Amino acid sequence: MQAIQSKYLETTKWTRAIFKERFTTINIRIDDFRRFTKDVIVPLFEEVKSRNIASSFYYRLATDFWMGVTFGDIIQLDFSISPYNFKVHLKPLLYEKLNNYYDKKFLNDLDVKEICDKVIQHKTNLEGFDLWELRIISIEDFFIDNLTYIIGKKEVGIIRELSVKSSDCILNEIFKSEVTEATSEQNILDKSLLMYIPVIHSFFEDLEDMYEFSSWLVYKTIYQVKKVDNVHDLQEWKVKKILDANQYFEEQKDTFIGLTEYIFESLANKEDFDERWLNTWVKACFECKDKLLVRNRKERWPTLPFYYLEDETIFIKMAEDRYRHWQGIYFILKMINSQLGITFHSELNLFNALKNSLKTLAGKDKIYQ
Repeated sequence: MQAIQSKYLETTKWTRAIFKERFTTINIRIDDFRRFTKDVIVPLFEEVKSRNIASSFYYRLATDFWMGVTFGDIIQLDFSISPYNFKVHLKPLLYEKLNNYYDKKFLNDLDVKEICDKVIQHKTNLEGFDLWELRIISIEDFFIDNLTYIIGKKEVGIIRELSVKSSDCILNEIFKSEVTEATSEQNILDKSLLMYIPVIHSFFEDLEDMYEFSSWLVYKTIYQVKKVDNVHDLQEWKVKKILDANQYFEEQKDTFIGLTEYIFESLANKEDFDERWLNTWVKACFECKDKLLVRNRKERWPTLPFYYLEDETIFIKMAEDRYRHWQGIYFILKMINSQLGITFHSELNLFNALKNSLKTLAGKDKIYQ
């Protein structure tokens, strides 16, 4: 059965109420990211697209933006969908696929018999749903990402468009692939670096800016992983984490630097890549940049709910507009990682590899304390 889109209907107050699309977010507790993505998300999205149920959609591991915590066992599905299509088409389809997927023991351990309306958890307050308390599934209309409070609704909407495209690229290249190695950990880590570089190449003017940003990425990630690991002896832990991350880079140094240099040179020379999906991603990054970096950008920014220099991850002198810009790019990179299933310590290793590769290419030898 084909879904109904509002653009095909005569506009009345009644049709606007039930057929006008809005952002709806579904949080789902999972047992295995890669298996769930292949077995549930891929066929679900294909059917949503073929039946015209939602105009846009993407997935990611759920993330607490303020803490930087990525929930490795919670998938977040985001749809631009009407209340009618959600209730009549999407919800029954999703329930069917989830009930076919889940092992009974997994559900029994969560005290759930089946996925249905009875087990849905709703918002606990006006700020949204507390993912730390998620049992199996929650649904939230008019979801507002915390990044909205930093760069505004308009810019978050633009980044959301990029998130839809990154979702498509990753699903097509990795999770729909018939090649066994496509979902291997090494291939996923390699793809992350391939996707990072077009982002920072689009949004920064030179290698030094890119390197400063990547240095902050490493510092910010260390700070966030520290909170997750509940660290007490900070100095000893920090030194070990940096040494481990640097060792990870040294073990694959030639590969990281060679790959980074190859992508930068190709982008600078405006050459197409052999990988069609990568060309699609590069184009999407440039389109996103053109929409974000406009003359009146500051007019779209809301008043910050805090004094930005009180952010404990800021360790260099920074203007407020630079702070907001960096947060937006950070969100995009976190989105890529969450769609690839990359969390915490692997994320730290990858951001550090990016930083060290840029340092080598820029000829820099800076150490930020």
